[in-house]
Amino acid sequence: MEILMAGSEMFPFAKTGGLADVMGALPLALRELGMKVSVMLPCYRGVEAESEPEPTGVKVRVPILEGEQWRDREGEILRAVIGDGVDVYLVKMDEYYNRETLYGPPDGDYPDNCARFTFFCRAALQFLKAKSWRPDLIHVHDWQTALIPVYLKTVYRSDADLGGVPTALTIHNIGYQGLFWRWDMKLIGLPWEYFTPESLEYYGQSTSSRAASFSPTSSPP
Repeated sequence: MEILMAGSEMFPFAKTGGLADVMGALPLALRELGMKVSVMLPCYRGVEAESEPEPTGVKVRVPILEGEQWRDREGEILRAVIGDGVDVYLVKMDEYYNRETLYGPPDGDYPDNCARFTFFCRAALQFLKAKSWRPDLIHVHDWQTALIPVYLKTVYRSDADLGGVPTALTIHNIGYQGLFWRWDMKLIGLPWEYFTPESLEYYGQSTSSRAASFSPTSSPP
């Protein structure tokens, strides 16, 4: 079985809490059981100096809404290896990830966290398409990667390469749900028809944490 995991932190590359420990240990444990496991992770400040990843030659472009204009933002995919053959693919985009901390200063979050992790989710899927790589399962962890299943059920629903790929979402800390103001529904590139309590709306805010139960009622635009 070939599994791609996606997370916002992973020991020894980047850590703020228990998520990093799970992301560091679970791929190695599954590898020992004979599964082929790879990981997608943002390339935060200091990661390159510590792990010395190599370029894959793949660059990805993701549309991000800035103000009222859509702009293609470009990132590069690097590769490091841990344990007995677990590939860790790092999404390098310095404007989003080359910062002092992972999620924000001590008094709060970065105001563009929605854009940062929207970019990460779309970049992971664009990398799969660039490599013509169809995993047997994509396992995502916490809200930062929860848009991956949503995009697979909407934007990539009919995609010849990725349509129908099974996904699993593990929530490590229910206290962090990726809540953003309602207008970030435009930023993530999905229509307002999904801004409902049954989809991605939570008391007037948008949230990716409903990805586990997200089921679109219509085809994507």
